[in-house]
Amino acid sequence: MSELETLQSILFSGPWIWDSNEHSQIEFNDNGTGTLICRQELNVWIAAEFDWKLPSSEVLQQVFNSHTTSRKPQVITEFDIEMTLTKRRIPGRELPHYRINECLLTEKAFEPKMYTVRIEKGVLLTQSDRMYAVSTRDSRRFTLRLVLDKSPFPPREEWKRAEGAPDALRFWEWTELYARGISAAEMGVWTRFWNLFD
Repeated sequence: MSELETLQSILFSGPWIWDSNEHSQIEFNDNGTGTLICRQELNVWIAAEFDWKLPSSEVLQQVFNSHTTSRKPQVITEFDIEMTLTKRRIPGRELPHYRINECLLTEKAFEPKMYTVRIEKGVLLTQSDRMYAVSTRDSRRFTLRLVLDKSPFPPREEWKRAEGAPDALRFWEWTELYARGISAAEMGVWTRFWNLFD
């Protein structure tokens, strides 16, 4: 089955999440802005808008087949993108009583940064589950993965005080985000299919 889509529709499939609980995520808007959230359970460190731009807007019109029947990741495309974290809080999620964003980050965190992004398709476990789950048998799977050459979450040296949660969770190692979760019913079909070949 062919599912042809533009990179634009794939990129805007978000939010792209780092963990199955959808705590930490990135989302791209078609107006050149986006949102970045860095949180775990009830703790929030970043909830900010960012600005993004591509070297050429024509990149968004590339067409790809996003359908997959493979457990192994397949590269759809790779491109460069500039992203600039801002001090703008996310509308509707301002969190006025939280010390977030510029309260925790140095000015360098808000400078433009270039990233190389790879988008892959497959039946994929989150980076979080691969790193921390005791068992992944019942973990959610996703069909799209966005892999960055460096984390969209600021590196250690851009935190005013990295001791504590940043050092423990190492946000700067979170380089993979996921979209288009597979439902439990679909996973049942996938499991039966794979069992024919295992």
